[in-house]
Amino acid sequence: MQLTLLEPPECEPISLQEAKLFLRVETDADDQLIQHLVKVGRNIVEEFTESALIMQTWRVDFLVQPRTYEPYLSRSTSGKQDHFLLPRLPFVSFVGPLKILKANKESILKVYQVNEGTIVLDCPLPADHTLRVDFKCGYGEAAADVPEVFRQAVLKLVAESYENRTGPSAIGKNIADILRPYCNRRLV
Repeated sequence: MQLTLLEPPECEPISLQEAKLFLRVETDADDQLIQHLVKVGRNIVEEFTESALIMQTWRVDFLVQPRTYEPYLSRSTSGKQDHFLLPRLPFVSFVGPLKILKANKESILKVYQVNEGTIVLDCPLPADHTLRVDFKCGYGEAAADVPEVFRQAVLKLVAESYENRTGPSAIGKNIADILRPYCNRRLV
């Protein structure tokens, strides 16, 4: 699976003013640093939860190969269906048609179902074919659309990084415990 960001979010889930208030920073000297820490914090929360906090557009290419493990692909026990889990949720809409790629040839997939971010094909995709999906995901266009638990996690990452003067590199145990119930599950 290959995941490519086509359109990044137009804003962050935390404004500069909110972050500065949370950090109790009154000067403008660290504004660029704080904005950077908010962006990095959002990225870390999104990676950990496999979510998109603010509306964004992604492309995912699912390559079907025989006898390989793919955490976003599940074959039904009857072998008659393929289930592809979109790697970023919440799913909003597709951007254009779903495509099947094979050896420089492209065809449009016309028969499929979608159920909460899972694409279900009624017949399995042959080996060495790629399913290409462009899709929008996110809780909304504005910071106010983002659930508070995610906003608090970003703020805590920003605070830890600002206090220690290091960029956030990973989610600590406290933040992980808060976010774990919101992590998207893979098909395994």
